[in-house]
Amino acid sequence: MRHIASGILATMLLSLPVFAAGTDDLSKARAQVSFVFKRLASVPPSAADLEKFAAKLASASDKEAVLLEVADAAILVDSFYSRTVLNFAQPEANEERELNDAAGTLNDLTATIVGYVKDGKDYRTILSGDTMYIPTGQTYNANDNLIYDTLHTAVKNGASQLSASISEVPQVPANGLNQAAGIFTLRGFGSVYFDAGTNRAATRFTFMNYTCLDMEALSDVTRPEFYVLATSKESQVVILLSSVPNVSAVTQGWTLSPMPSPTLITFPTPKTRLRDA
Repeated sequence: MRHIASGILATMLLSLPVFAAGTDDLSKARAQVSFVFKRLASVPPSAADLEKFAAKLASASDKEAVLLEVADAAILVDSFYSRTVLNFAQPEANEERELNDAAGTLNDLTATIVGYVKDGKDYRTILSGDTMYIPTGQTYNANDNLIYDTLHTAVKNGASQLSASISEVPQVPANGLNQAAGIFTLRGFGSVYFDAGTNRAATRFTFMNYTCLDMEALSDVTRPEFYVLATSKESQVVILLSSVPNVSAVTQGWTLSPMPSPTLITFPTPKTRLRDA
Protein backbone atom coordinates (compact mmCIF):
# COMPACT_ATOMS: atom_id res chain seq x y z
CA MET A 1 0.00 0.00 0.00
CA ARG A 2 2.94 2.33 0.45
CA HIS A 3 3.23 3.03 -3.29
CA ILE A 4 -0.40 4.17 -3.32
CA ALA A 5 0.18 6.63 -0.51
CA SER A 6 3.41 7.95 -1.99
CA GLY A 7 1.81 8.49 -5.40
CA ILE A 8 -1.09 10.45 -3.96
CA LEU A 9 1.14 12.36 -1.59
CA ALA A 10 3.36 13.56 -4.42
CA THR A 11 0.46 15.50 -5.91
CA MET A 12 -0.94 16.64 -2.57
CA LEU A 13 2.34 18.27 -1.57
CA LEU A 14 1.79 20.78 -4.33
CA SER A 15 -1.30 22.11 -2.54
CA LEU A 16 -0.13 21.64 1.04
CA PRO A 17 -1.13 24.65 3.15
CA VAL A 18 1.75 26.81 4.23
CA PHE A 19 -0.33 28.69 6.73
CA ALA A 20 -1.78 27.64 10.10
CA ALA A 21 -3.91 28.99 12.89
CA GLY A 22 -0.74 29.85 14.80
CA THR A 23 2.71 31.00 13.88
CA ASP A 24 4.79 28.37 15.67
CA ASP A 25 6.13 25.25 13.96
CA LEU A 26 3.84 22.90 15.88
CA SER A 27 0.68 24.75 14.79
CA LYS A 28 1.81 24.65 11.17
CA ALA A 29 2.60 20.96 11.50
CA ARG A 30 -0.87 20.25 12.88
CA ALA A 31 -2.46 22.00 9.89
CA GLN A 32 -0.37 20.05 7.41
CA VAL A 33 -0.95 16.69 9.08
CA SER A 34 -4.69 17.34 9.26
CA PHE A 35 -4.77 18.38 5.60
CA VAL A 36 -2.99 15.28 4.29
CA PHE A 37 -4.88 12.84 6.50
CA LYS A 38 -8.33 14.26 5.77
CA ARG A 39 -7.76 14.53 2.03
CA LEU A 40 -6.96 10.81 1.92
CA ALA A 41 -9.23 9.35 4.60
CA SER A 42 -12.12 11.81 4.17
CA VAL A 43 -12.15 12.12 7.97
CA PRO A 44 -9.81 14.05 10.28
CA PRO A 45 -7.15 12.17 12.25
CA SER A 46 -7.79 11.27 15.86
CA ALA A 47 -6.49 13.74 18.43
CA ALA A 48 -3.77 11.29 19.45
CA ASP A 49 -2.61 10.74 15.85
CA LEU A 50 -2.71 14.46 15.13
CA GLU A 51 -0.47 15.31 18.06
CA LYS A 52 1.89 12.40 17.42
CA PHE A 53 2.46 13.21 13.76
CA ALA A 54 2.51 16.99 14.29
CA ALA A 55 5.24 16.73 16.91
CA LYS A 56 7.25 14.43 14.68
CA LEU A 57 6.78 16.68 11.64
CA ALA A 58 7.71 19.87 13.49
CA SER A 59 11.07 18.46 14.54
CA ALA A 60 11.87 16.41 11.44
CA SER A 61 14.54 17.37 8.93
CA ASP A 62 12.89 15.17 6.26
CA LYS A 63 9.33 16.44 6.45
CA GLU A 64 8.20 14.62 3.31
CA ALA A 65 9.05 11.29 4.95
CA VAL A 66 6.86 12.15 7.94
CA LEU A 67 3.99 13.21 5.67
CA LEU A 68 4.33 9.89 3.89
CA GLU A 69 3.83 8.18 7.25
CA VAL A 70 0.68 10.28 7.69
CA ALA A 71 -0.51 9.15 4.27
CA ASP A 72 0.24 5.51 5.10
CA ALA A 73 -1.84 5.85 8.27
CA ALA A 74 -4.71 7.52 6.42
CA ILE A 75 -5.14 4.75 3.85
CA LEU A 76 -5.48 2.19 6.64
CA VAL A 77 -8.72 3.89 7.73
CA ASP A 78 -11.73 2.25 6.10
CA SER A 79 -13.22 5.59 5.06
CA PHE A 80 -10.35 5.85 2.58
CA TYR A 81 -12.10 3.01 0.70
CA SER A 82 -15.74 3.62 1.62
CA ARG A 83 -15.59 7.36 0.82
CA THR A 84 -12.46 8.49 -1.02
CA VAL A 85 -11.97 5.55 -3.39
CA LEU A 86 -15.70 4.92 -3.76
CA ASN A 87 -16.18 8.58 -4.72
CA PHE A 88 -13.34 8.18 -7.21
CA ALA A 89 -15.14 5.19 -8.76
CA GLN A 90 -18.66 6.59 -8.81
CA PRO A 91 -18.36 8.87 -11.88
CA GLU A 92 -17.56 5.79 -13.96
CA ALA A 93 -20.86 4.22 -12.96
CA ASN A 94 -23.24 6.85 -14.35
CA GLU A 95 -23.43 9.00 -17.46
CA GLU A 96 -23.96 12.15 -15.38
CA ARG A 97 -20.62 11.41 -13.67
CA GLU A 98 -22.16 12.40 -10.37
CA LEU A 99 -21.61 11.40 -6.75
CA ASN A 100 -24.56 10.12 -4.77
CA ASP A 101 -25.34 8.04 -1.73
CA ALA A 102 -28.44 6.26 -3.01
CA ALA A 103 -29.07 2.59 -3.76
CA GLY A 104 -26.71 1.36 -6.46
CA THR A 105 -23.81 3.56 -5.33
CA LEU A 106 -21.94 0.39 -4.46
CA ASN A 107 -22.21 -2.16 -7.25
CA ASP A 108 -19.99 -4.70 -8.97
CA LEU A 109 -18.21 -1.94 -10.93
CA THR A 110 -17.45 0.42 -8.05
CA ALA A 111 -16.67 -2.46 -5.68
CA THR A 112 -14.19 -3.86 -8.21
CA ILE A 113 -12.39 -0.52 -8.49
CA VAL A 114 -12.24 -0.33 -4.68
CA GLY A 115 -10.89 -3.88 -4.61
CA TYR A 116 -8.19 -3.09 -7.15
CA VAL A 117 -6.96 -0.24 -4.95
CA LYS A 118 -7.27 -2.26 -1.74
CA ASP A 119 -5.24 -5.18 -3.07
CA GLY A 120 -2.79 -3.11 -5.12
CA LYS A 121 -3.74 -4.91 -8.35
CA ASP A 122 -2.36 -3.86 -11.71
CA TYR A 123 -4.91 -1.25 -12.81
CA ARG A 124 -3.98 -1.81 -16.45
CA THR A 125 -6.17 -4.94 -16.33
CA ILE A 126 -9.29 -3.09 -15.20
CA LEU A 127 -10.64 -3.19 -18.78
CA SER A 128 -9.63 -6.77 -19.57
CA GLY A 129 -9.23 -8.92 -16.46
CA ASP A 130 -11.39 -11.87 -15.46
CA THR A 131 -12.01 -10.57 -11.96
CA MET A 132 -14.56 -8.73 -9.88
CA TYR A 133 -15.22 -8.04 -6.22
CA ILE A 134 -18.35 -9.15 -4.38
CA PRO A 135 -19.44 -8.94 -0.74
CA THR A 136 -17.58 -11.69 1.11
CA GLY A 137 -19.61 -14.87 1.53
CA GLN A 138 -22.39 -13.77 -0.83
CA THR A 139 -23.55 -15.24 -4.12
CA TYR A 140 -23.33 -12.89 -7.08
CA ASN A 141 -26.54 -12.22 -9.00
CA ALA A 142 -26.15 -10.54 -12.38
CA ASN A 143 -29.82 -9.54 -12.34
CA ASP A 144 -29.89 -7.26 -9.28
CA ASN A 145 -27.74 -5.22 -6.92
CA LEU A 146 -29.16 -6.46 -3.61
CA ILE A 147 -25.97 -7.83 -2.04
CA TYR A 148 -24.11 -4.59 -2.76
CA ASP A 149 -26.91 -2.36 -1.46
CA THR A 150 -27.08 -4.42 1.73
CA LEU A 151 -23.33 -4.09 2.28
CA HIS A 152 -23.34 -0.36 1.53
CA THR A 153 -26.08 0.20 4.10
CA ALA A 154 -24.09 -1.75 6.70
CA VAL A 155 -20.96 0.29 5.93
CA LYS A 156 -22.84 3.60 6.27
CA ASN A 157 -24.32 2.44 9.57
CA GLY A 158 -20.91 1.49 10.91
CA ALA A 159 -21.76 -2.19 11.10
CA SER A 160 -19.21 -3.26 8.46
CA GLN A 161 -15.98 -2.08 6.91
CA LEU A 162 -15.94 -1.99 3.13
CA SER A 163 -12.28 -2.93 2.78
CA ALA A 164 -12.77 -6.03 4.94
CA SER A 165 -16.08 -7.05 3.37
CA ILE A 166 -15.32 -7.52 -0.32
CA SER A 167 -13.49 -10.42 -1.92
CA GLU A 168 -12.05 -11.07 -5.36
CA VAL A 169 -13.70 -13.77 -7.50
CA PRO A 170 -13.52 -14.70 -11.20
CA GLN A 171 -16.19 -13.13 -13.39
CA VAL A 172 -16.76 -16.28 -15.43
CA PRO A 173 -19.15 -17.99 -15.01
CA ALA A 174 -20.75 -15.78 -12.32
CA ASN A 175 -21.51 -13.00 -14.80
CA GLY A 176 -23.54 -15.36 -17.00
CA LEU A 177 -21.11 -14.95 -19.90
CA ASN A 178 -18.46 -17.27 -21.29
CA GLN A 179 -15.79 -14.57 -21.25
CA ALA A 180 -14.72 -11.53 -19.28
CA ALA A 181 -13.46 -8.09 -20.26
CA GLY A 182 -12.84 -6.26 -17.03
CA ILE A 183 -15.50 -3.75 -16.02
CA PHE A 184 -17.04 -3.97 -19.51
CA THR A 185 -18.66 -7.30 -18.58
CA LEU A 186 -20.00 -6.19 -15.21
CA ARG A 187 -23.63 -5.38 -14.56
CA GLY A 188 -22.80 -1.96 -13.15
CA PHE A 189 -21.23 -0.97 -16.46
CA GLY A 190 -23.53 -2.69 -18.94
CA SER A 191 -26.78 -1.53 -17.34
CA VAL A 192 -25.66 2.08 -17.75
CA TYR A 193 -23.77 2.20 -21.04
CA PHE A 194 -25.01 -0.61 -23.27
CA ASP A 195 -28.23 0.91 -24.50
CA ALA A 196 -30.40 0.64 -27.62
CA GLY A 197 -28.20 -2.06 -29.13
CA THR A 198 -25.13 0.12 -29.54
CA ASN A 199 -21.80 0.52 -27.78
CA ARG A 200 -21.43 4.25 -28.51
CA ALA A 201 -21.98 5.32 -24.90
CA ALA A 202 -19.68 2.59 -23.63
CA THR A 203 -16.93 3.70 -26.00
CA ARG A 204 -17.42 7.40 -25.36
CA PHE A 205 -17.40 7.25 -21.58
CA THR A 206 -14.49 4.80 -21.47
CA PHE A 207 -12.38 7.27 -23.44
CA MET A 208 -13.58 10.10 -21.21
CA ASN A 209 -12.76 8.20 -18.03
CA TYR A 210 -9.42 6.76 -19.11
CA THR A 211 -8.00 9.30 -21.56
CA CYS A 212 -9.90 12.48 -20.55
CA LEU A 213 -10.90 12.89 -24.21
CA ASP A 214 -14.43 13.05 -25.60
CA MET A 215 -15.34 11.66 -29.01
CA GLU A 216 -14.87 14.99 -30.79
CA ALA A 217 -11.26 15.18 -29.63
CA LEU A 218 -10.61 11.67 -30.98
CA SER A 219 -12.01 12.33 -34.45
CA ASP A 220 -9.45 12.50 -37.23
CA VAL A 221 -10.86 13.48 -40.60
CA THR A 222 -7.44 14.06 -42.16
CA ARG A 223 -6.85 10.40 -43.04
CA PRO A 224 -8.88 8.16 -45.35
CA GLU A 225 -10.97 5.37 -43.91
CA PHE A 226 -10.55 1.79 -45.11
CA TYR A 227 -12.09 -1.55 -44.36
CA VAL A 228 -10.61 -4.92 -43.42
CA LEU A 229 -12.49 -8.18 -43.65
CA ALA A 230 -11.50 -10.40 -40.71
CA THR A 231 -12.47 -14.08 -40.94
CA SER A 232 -12.49 -16.38 -37.92
CA LYS A 233 -13.96 -19.79 -37.16
CA GLU A 234 -16.84 -18.27 -35.26
CA SER A 235 -17.83 -15.30 -37.37
CA GLN A 236 -16.99 -12.95 -40.16
CA VAL A 237 -16.70 -9.39 -39.03
CA VAL A 238 -16.19 -6.25 -41.04
CA ILE A 239 -14.11 -3.83 -39.00
CA LEU A 240 -13.60 -0.18 -39.76
CA LEU A 241 -10.02 0.88 -39.03
CA SER A 242 -9.58 4.62 -39.01
CA SER A 243 -6.29 6.45 -38.55
CA VAL A 244 -4.27 3.34 -37.62
CA PRO A 245 -0.59 3.96 -38.35
CA ASN A 246 0.53 0.29 -38.29
CA VAL A 247 -2.19 -1.85 -39.82
CA SER A 248 -0.02 -4.97 -40.11
CA ALA A 249 0.44 -5.06 -36.34
CA VAL A 250 -3.27 -4.65 -35.72
CA THR A 251 -4.29 -7.33 -38.21
CA GLN A 252 -1.55 -9.86 -37.40
CA GLY A 253 -2.92 -13.39 -37.53
CA TRP A 254 -6.08 -12.46 -39.41
CA THR A 255 -7.16 -13.98 -42.68
CA LEU A 256 -7.59 -10.91 -44.84
CA SER A 257 -9.34 -10.37 -48.12
CA PRO A 258 -10.15 -7.12 -49.89
CA MET A 259 -13.54 -5.54 -49.58
CA PRO A 260 -15.70 -5.96 -52.70
CA SER A 261 -15.94 -2.90 -54.91
CA PRO A 262 -19.19 -1.01 -54.44
CA THR A 263 -21.85 -1.53 -57.10
CA LEU A 264 -22.87 1.63 -58.86
CA ILE A 265 -26.60 1.75 -59.32
CA THR A 266 -27.89 4.03 -62.09
CA PHE A 267 -31.45 5.21 -61.81
CA PRO A 268 -33.41 6.22 -64.91
CA THR A 269 -34.21 9.87 -65.41
CA PRO A 270 -37.63 10.48 -63.92
CA LYS A 271 -40.42 11.41 -66.27
CA THR A 272 -41.57 14.99 -66.29
CA ARG A 273 -44.59 15.40 -64.09
CA LEU A 274 -47.55 17.32 -65.41
CA ARG A 275 -47.34 19.89 -62.66
CA ASP A 276 -43.66 20.56 -63.55
CA ALA A 277 -44.40 21.04 -67.27
